[in-house]
Amino acid sequence: MAERRAEKKQKMRNTLLAPILTAFVALLLILSNFLDSEMLRYQDNMYLSVVILHLLIFVLPCIFYCKLKGTGYVGKLNFKLFGPQKIVFLIFIFIAFICADMIFKLAQYSLNIYEPRLTHFDRYISSNISMLNTLYIVIAYAILPAIAEEFLFRGVMLTEYNDSGTGHINAAFLTALLYAMLYADFINFPIHFLNGIIFALTVYVTKSIFAPISLHLAYNLFVIFFEDYMMRLAAQASNLAFYVIIMLALVFIFSILAFGLAERIYYLYSIDIDEKPDPLSQGGALKRFSEAAISPSYLLCLILFFITVFGFKI
Repeated sequence: MAERRAEKKQKMRNTLLAPILTAFVALLLILSNFLDSEMLRYQDNMYLSVVILHLLIFVLPCIFYCKLKGTGYVGKLNFKLFGPQKIVFLIFIFIAFICADMIFKLAQYSLNIYEPRLTHFDRYISSNISMLNTLYIVIAYAILPAIAEEFLFRGVMLTEYNDSGTGHINAAFLTALLYAMLYADFINFPIHFLNGIIFALTVYVTKSIFAPISLHLAYNLFVIFFEDYMMRLAAQASNLAFYVIIMLALVFIFSILAFGLAERIYYLYSIDIDEKPDPLSQGGALKRFSEAAISPSYLLCLILFFITVFGFKI
């Protein structure tokens, strides 16, 4: 009985501590708004400054949190490679994901509310584009954000909610909400939330944090180099509805392919004695989900979201 009480207490502690980490990161992002953006934009070391900001705001707090959790915690974060079959799954889910993203942004464009947003620090991107600057942009605005944000959300946060017994579906939902709130962007909130759900799904299917990092990186590269071209192409299309229908068809086809392959992967897990599939739901998960969603630390993240949206952008 005492062991069960201790286990329940630990699970409650996880649901309280995890959002505190996100709230701390959000506060650091808020403070970053007070940096002189004009000075950073025209400094020779501008991209290095963005790299340092990512490390200070995202990576170091996560490392410190992992240290607090003790020896062996990092082993829970799924830092392992994935096989070729899972690469095919990622390709399928990426195509469906990009097409869905484009449909939503085309809807924004038709309503004149389209606002492209890449990372928390894209306001520092220089207008001076060269081959060297392109390399810096890829590192500072594609590679590092993918690693840092996935380390926080699909690494630490998802692990904490899974360990608290909220159930995998609920854990994906909770972390996706936190991920979307961190961007403090009402217009693109659904896109960020969808991103969070899909990134969590890739962790569950591949059992590797490198899967959402890869998907996140591919998405960032698409936004940097191809999204503007695709949006202009769609805007010039004689029949925008036909363009959207094609995108919807691609979403449907590649979603079926991706989920069919995910089912196959889970089947292989079920017959592998050393690699059992994680249950998508657990007993009492709904109760623990509601406890997590109304915990003071989670509500603090919600408050910070509204402050940044109605105050100043992160």
